[in-house]
Amino acid sequence: MADYAAYEARYRVVPEQAEALDGLLIHYVRDFLAVERKSVELLRELLLRGRYRIFTVRLRETDACAAYLMGYPVDGGRYFFLDFFAVDPAFRGRGLGGWTLHALAGLLGVEGLFFELEIPGEDAAPYEESVRRIGFYERLGAYRLPVDYALLLGDGTLFPMYFYFLPYTAARPERVSVEEAIMVAFEYTYGVMPSAYPGWRATLATILGNLG
Repeated sequence: MADYAAYEARYRVVPEQAEALDGLLIHYVRDFLAVERKSVELLRELLLRGRYRIFTVRLRETDACAAYLMGYPVDGGRYFFLDFFAVDPAFRGRGLGGWTLHALAGLLGVEGLFFELEIPGEDAAPYEESVRRIGFYERLGAYRLPVDYALLLGDGTLFPMYFYFLPYTAARPERVSVEEAIMVAFEYTYGVMPSAYPGWRATLATILGNLG
């Protein structure tokens, strides 16, 4: 386990109100590909429903925002689905990302994190970024789960993604927990606005049916 004492003295993880989304949107657009992002309207709706959460990482001395994350609890709060997580470019390469996820575990009291990662493609820049993200999480102990996971695009096609788990106290999540994490992810991404994604239930059934 890394020694995070110095980070504890300098940074704090802050649970934010829904209104904090407005100040993060410029960073959110910068940090995530369009295919990965939820619409602003959907994020606002999820935040209004209450389970979806925003956290920021702030410097204790100045209150400047050094990182942010969004997500929601699954399986009765045993786990947390990390929907979006980004460290500000000015604070990268200092170990802050690892500390943030460590601190989040303590704050929420969860056994582990579920999250999606983009599969490295052929384009050089996105490829390097995807490899960097995968390496970051795997160095923390995360591993890929055996599921053919994908995002559903507006035209009905699929965008394959990796589905990962980062353990805290649970070395491996139970199958029912993985199933719930995927079901809630699809409900929050597509089920809230089903008219835009009429085939989302069929896609979800296919993914769950292929779960290893």
